Amino acid sequence: MRLRQLMRLVKILKGDDNMWVEIAADIQDIKVGDTIIDNDGKRKLVSQGNIKYNDFMGLTLFGDCYKLGTQKARKLIFKEAV
Repeated sequence: MRLRQLMRLVKILKGDDNMWVEIAADIQDIKVGDTIIDNDGKRKLVSQGNIKYNDFMGLTLFGDCYKLGTQKARKLIFKEAV
C-alpha cells in the first residue's frame, strides 16, 4: 500500500546515468540507514540519534519536524550497478 504510493512519486534525477532515485516519503517512513536530501540540498545518512520524538513537535529528523508531517522528506534509493 505505502510502497505503491511511494513508487508513484519516483523521480529520477538528471536522467538514467545517476546512481540513485529520489522519492517523496513521509517522515515516519524514514529508517536508520536511509539516505535523505535535507532542506539545504545536502545528502545525509540517517543514524539512530537523528530520529527523535518530541512531545511538542512530534517526530523529528535532524531536528526538523517537516511541517508537523505535512511536508514529505526526500529519500534516496541507490540503484544497483549493472
